[in-house]
This record gives sequence, C-alpha cells and structure tokens, in this order.
Amino acid sequence: MSFISAPSSSAPSAISPVAGFLEGLGFSAEASRMLIPLALALLVIAGSEILRRAKFRRRRSNGFAGRSAQRDTGPRLVHGDDHMRLVAGAEFERTPLLNRSEARILPILEGIAREVGRGYRVMAQVSMGEILCAKGSNGSRDHRAEANRAINAKRLDFAIFDPRGLIVAAIEYQGSGHHLGSEAFMRDAVKREALRKAGINLVELQPDADAASIRMLLQELTDLPLRKPRPDAPRAQASRAPSS
Repeated sequence: MSFISAPSSSAPSAISPVAGFLEGLGFSAEASRMLIPLALALLVIAGSEILRRAKFRRRRSNGFAGRSAQRDTGPRLVHGDDHMRLVAGAEFERTPLLNRSEARILPILEGIAREVGRGYRVMAQVSMGEILCAKGSNGSRDHRAEANRAINAKRLDFAIFDPRGLIVAAIEYQGSGHHLGSEAFMRDAVKREALRKAGINLVELQPDADAASIRMLLQELTDLPLRKPRPDAPRAQASRAPSS
C-alpha cells in the first residue's frame, strides 16, 4: 500500500516579509533564514521597550492626587529618582496623625486595652496590607496578588492587637461627612469585606460615641476578652456580621 503525501501549501510564510527584507539588504536566502529569529527577537525587544516608556510617561503625567487619594492609592510614580526629585523640590511640615475627633477616641481605646491587659495594644492609622493577606486556598496566584493590592494602601482608624500581633478589633470613626461620595462608600465596603473574610467585624463609631458605648460595641462585636457588662447596663444596638 502506498501513501500519497498532500502537497505543501502555497500560502506565503508569515515570516516571508522579514526574509524578503533581509534579502533586499543583500543577504543570501540561506543567510536570511538564519537571521530571521534574531530579527524577530530584536523586534519584540524594541516593542516591549516602547510600551514600557509609554506606560512610564502616563504614570508621570498622572502625578500625585490629594492627600486622601495618596492615603488609599499610594504614589503613581515608579522610580526612586522621581520620588527624590519631588521630595527635594518640596517643603514639609508635621501634621497630626489623628484629627481632633479621632484623638478623643484613642485614650478610650487605650483604657480598654489596659483593662484587657496581657499585652493587648492599640494602634492608629493601621495599613490593612500589613495585617491581612489573601489566602492561597481560593483563586489563582494573580488573583490573590490583585486582592492584596486592593487593600494594601487602605487604613483603619484604629486597631487592637493581641500579644502575637494579630488584629482582634478594627475600629472606624464615622465622623460627620464621612460618606460624602461613592468612592468613600466603596472604600469602606472593601475594608469591611476584607475584614469579614478574615473573621473580624468592623466596629463603626458614631460622632457621639462615648467610653461606655464603645466598650459595649467591642464587647458585642469582637473577641476581646472583656468582662461581661452588668445585667442592668444597656446593650449596644449592633449585631455581629455574618460569617463567610
């Protein structure tokens, strides 16, 4: 039995333009075939460099947003010399870590941490990227990396940590004008969902919160080992977030 092979396709090769170009420069057909991989590699490298430079120019043109935007998205520039150029050309002054209303809350939380004792600590303006991390059991590596980036620059007003440095209470002070736009609302929603996935409820304090109401909320919504309130004490009107 004999087999008849199919005739080869007469369609031009995808790299024939490159071969024609090289032959037009005086290279023989054999030399052109040998140089084609090198030429293609050089074209890929050149294209990548063009895209990198274009992306860098876009980032430079974006510059920096206002202080609140920096706090949640971070600087858009990527090279250390750009940061140094901006810092060298600016003047700096100290600013308070907390505003006046937030500063009123801090000693209340510190008193509660002292009541718990055993090495519990209160910290302010805590970066969520330092205390939470997307787990490896759900989603691809790229998805986990993007999820970590989504929370990396977001901050909590206050957080209470156990002696191991693990967060046990996340506290946000919802002062007047806190939700003035959809972006601010979504920012808080992202914080709340990331914390919920980690088994932590976001305790949201209203402007009129006092020491007694803050303590009751922490008793209700966190795992802080606080003493039970007295039977005649009013209960906080809040409920534990559903578990994931």
